[in-house]
Amino acid sequence: MATCFSGIESSECWLIDSGCTNHMTHDKDLFRELRRSNTSKVRIGNGEYITVEGKGTVAISTCSGTKFISDMLYVPEIDQNLFSIGQLIEKDYKVVFEDKSCLIKDADGHDIFKVKMKGKSFALNPLEEEQTTFPIKENITDVWHKRLGHYHHKGLLQMKSKMMANDLPALDDHIPNCKACQSRKQSRKPFPKVTWRAIKKLQLIHTDISGPQRVPSLNGSLYYAVFIDDFSRMCWIFFLKHKSEVV
Repeated sequence: MATCFSGIESSECWLIDSGCTNHMTHDKDLFRELRRSNTSKVRIGNGEYITVEGKGTVAISTCSGTKFISDMLYVPEIDQNLFSIGQLIEKDYKVVFEDKSCLIKDADGHDIFKVKMKGKSFALNPLEEEQTTFPIKENITDVWHKRLGHYHHKGLLQMKSKMMANDLPALDDHIPNCKACQSRKQSRKPFPKVTWRAIKKLQLIHTDISGPQRVPSLNGSLYYAVFIDDFSRMCWIFFLKHKSEVV
């Protein structure tokens, strides 16, 4: 079995292993959630089988915060924590080896770890600053778009051109898609058009029921029924403690 050459304790060191079919650790304290029922055996390099005593999710402290790794095997008999390249790729991560370094990217293509080769192996220490997640370069135009309450892009450019705000930096002509703005602009399907309208009172009544409300009324009601006359727009509201009272 490979050895960690980074000069740190094995509980903090993770070897990136292409021959390992699953993530494995011997450190029970790393598990945030451990299912003991998943017991089996794994085969190690010398052909022997060792016992897997559980499976779960571990929490790994890094310089950029805590990372959670799921489907981690608990194998007390191994002496080294292992990251499986195969399992990373199965989870749509990308692992690239070049220039004596191992680059790990998440499913969205963002760089997470860059591990330099030491002693012909790749030993990841999440607490080493140079190995942890790369700083993400924020788009300054997107930053100001959010600072100003998701103000529309043409308005931002106009503010800049007319010098309507102090110390506003140079802005790009185009802004990346804002997920919050896209969600806000999503429109629901239109209500069906009414084929006819009432020409006298009580000829057509619209009704609906709402509830249960989070906060009950002063009388303890959680529902209300509303009736609207199509012709006069007269509205009646009835408060209900139970939905069964509608009838």
